[in-house]
Amino acid sequence: MIEVSIIMVGYNCEDSLLATLKSITNQTFQNFEVCFVDDGPTDVKFDLASRFLSQSNIRNKLLN
Repeated sequence: MIEVSIIMVGYNCEDSLLATLKSITNQTFQNFEVCFVDDGPTDVKFDLASRFLSQSNIRNKLLN
């Protein structure tokens, strides 16, 4: 059972996205999911998030 959902929405935040995702993966608490929402950006953050999360063991939802 998931206890915490982390919802990430950002506009043109490509520079800080990977650092944020890495910080989330380094948590000792494991009962969470990451929901990443594509809000129509002009950068490539959705692709970065999708690639990063698919290579991790984090439960996630990508909402486009």
